[in-house]
Amino acid sequence: VCSKPLASVHFFPLEQNGKLVPVCERDYFKRLDLTCRTCGEALRDTYIVAADSKYHLDHFTCSQCDTHFGPDDLYYEHEGNVLCHYHYSTQYAIRCKGCSVTIFKQFVEGDNNERWHAECYMINKFWNVRLSDFYGQQRYAFHSIAVSSENPDAMEKMERDTEEKVYQIWTVLSAFEESSAATISDMLMHVSIGKYIDGVNMAKRFIDHVHILFQAIDLLDGMYIEKNEQGPNFKKEARALSRKTVDFFALLSQTQESGLRRIGITQDLLSLITGLANNLKSLIRIGLKSALTL
Repeated sequence: VCSKPLASVHFFPLEQNGKLVPVCERDYFKRLDLTCRTCGEALRDTYIVAADSKYHLDHFTCSQCDTHFGPDDLYYEHEGNVLCHYHYSTQYAIRCKGCSVTIFKQFVEGDNNERWHAECYMINKFWNVRLSDFYGQQRYAFHSIAVSSENPDAMEKMERDTEEKVYQIWTVLSAFEESSAATISDMLMHVSIGKYIDGVNMAKRFIDHVHILFQAIDLLDGMYIEKNEQGPNFKKEARALSRKTVDFFALLSQTQESGLRRIGITQDLLSLITGLANNLKSLIRIGLKSALTL
């Protein structure tokens, strides 16, 4: 078939047009679809199947570099090619709309076919914050250095660090806001049915949440001062939150003085509770933006 001399090599009989003709080992295995994509030679022993191709164990490497994949190593497929993490990430992978880092696992599809990490999507949905808006330029600069210097380890570390940061932001802040929201809901319930002591206890728990948030804000202010930079202004939202909290206790006091056993869910009470929740969310959003800007 290939006109290779067969006098001194092992050959195989192949039926062709009703006749047996000798073929070399390579052509025989090629007809059986048992040749290595990398070297084109016969696959006599154990081999690997990936991206609709077959490889010798020693020849299973990235199509764009010499990275070798062992039995437990992670590799990626794209248009029939096998790729290492670095080349797949820099050339073909989808990037998150929220943090600009490669998406390797599950994602959320937003408007205009945007792809997000689940945590990035929720951070943007809850607090209208995209991490790439704050350190995107720094990331792209680092990305360019990593690509030009062929530094896959640094690139992968950057991606892992960002994913960890996103996960921490979402888990910590969502848990804090969920706990605060549950406390506010309990405040509303207890006061509306006349359980004022329980309402006061819930209000104390809410104040504990506010205290923690203000401590974090003070810490951010201190970090800006150390850098001789002007930090964001929290005063408007902080004062509004404090005023709403005082108004809540004032409402309890007026209710007890009037002798009402229960006030129900009035418009004033709903407005007060909603204001507390909104002010708290605003402070979280400003604090998150401030932390990301540092």
